[in-house]
Amino acid sequence: MLGRIFFPFFLFFLALAYGLAAQNFPAMGLQEGFGPGFVPTIIMSIVGLFALIEGVRQYLEYRRTKAAEGLDWGVSPREFSNSVIVIVSVVGAVLAMPHVGFIPASAAMVLVLSIVMGLRPLWKSISLSLLLAVGLYLVFSEGFGVVFAF
Repeated sequence: MLGRIFFPFFLFFLALAYGLAAQNFPAMGLQEGFGPGFVPTIIMSIVGLFALIEGVRQYLEYRRTKAAEGLDWGVSPREFSNSVIVIVSVVGAVLAMPHVGFIPASAAMVLVLSIVMGLRPLWKSISLSLLLAVGLYLVFSEGFGVVFAF
C-alpha cells in the first residue's frame, strides 16, 4: 500500500523537475508566445496534477483502511517494471531527439508506451505510433510554423 502512496508523489516531483528543466530551453521568439518549453510544460502540468490527485486519493484510502491491513507496499513487480519502462522511454525519447529527429524518437516512444499499456495486435501499436508522431509534427510545423532544430 505504501508504494501506491509514494509512487504518485515521486511522479509529481519528477514531473515538476521535468517542467522546471523545460523552462531553461532557449526562447524561439515566436509571436504566439511559446517556444520549445511549451509542450513539456503542458505535459508536466497534466502529469503533475493527476499524480498529485492520485497520491492524495491513495493516502486517504490508506488512512481509512490502515487498521485493517498490515504494512504492504501494494505495487506488483509488473506494475513497477511498467512504470520504469514508461519513465525510461520518455527520457530516452527526449535524449534521442537531437540525434535521430522528432518523428523517429516520438514514434518509438509511443510504440513502447502502447505495448506497455497492452495495445494488441502489434500492427495497431506501430500504426498508432507513426500516425501520432507524424500528426504532431505536422500540427507544429505546418499549423504553428515551428521550425524544429533537429
